[in-house]
Amino acid sequence: MNAYEGEAPDSTTLLRAEPDLILTSEYTDEAHVQQLHQIAPTRTIAFQSQDWRSQFLEIAEATGRDQHAYSWLDEYDEKSHQAATRLRQQIGSASIVSLLVRSQDCFVAGYRHMGAVLYQDLQLSTPSLIHEQQSHYIAEDWKMDDLDADYIMLVFHPSVSDAERQRWLNSPWWKAREAVKRGRVYLDQMNYVLGSYNAFSHDLLLREIPERLRSLSCM
Repeated sequence: MNAYEGEAPDSTTLLRAEPDLILTSEYTDEAHVQQLHQIAPTRTIAFQSQDWRSQFLEIAEATGRDQHAYSWLDEYDEKSHQAATRLRQQIGSASIVSLLVRSQDCFVAGYRHMGAVLYQDLQLSTPSLIHEQQSHYIAEDWKMDDLDADYIMLVFHPSVSDAERQRWLNSPWWKAREAVKRGRVYLDQMNYVLGSYNAFSHDLLLREIPERLRSLSCM
């Protein structure tokens, strides 16, 4: 079935699938939730008010996979501890930031999405423009005079044109960043996980981020 966001659920396809359980979020309209209840037991997993671990465990409880989830988290925490130790040896207390450049603005990861892996699991230092527990920062028209991170992980959204990309990379503001001058910018194509906030994407990022920071593929 096709994914939907803010639209009525595809009741016909859902009925044909005969699910045992439907999971949704608080962003699903209450009228649509009632439609889902007519098809199968439906449970709302809060997205905005919970961190990804709480969401993961709630899904595990709803599907009878509690012990599997706890074991998975134990393994994840051990991997993140080992990776964090190695990265501290490599870059110490240097700060790092993840930037997703879009056509009209720039999305800076805070303590959710990719930032949850950077700052919580890998325990890397935040730049000054990210405040404690701030979920993200959006810079309209790319205006970020206070961007002072020692390392930058840079991703261009697929909607950004070649001209816009070159305007960003060649701008005096960008070239004046200390991380740019010292060759500590990692240009990547990780669009597929930057907006995700779940166990799968974080496990992937936990492997990929240290690899990129250890690589020599800097700008």
